[in-house]
Amino acid sequence: MAKLSGLVAFFSDFTQTFLIPDT
Repeated sequence: MAKLSGLVAFFSDFTQTFLIPDT
């Protein structure tokens, strides 16, 4: 479960970086 939590944190950061670019 710990890995899943880390994955969620990583995916959240990835989303903000690539899927929601700062315009």
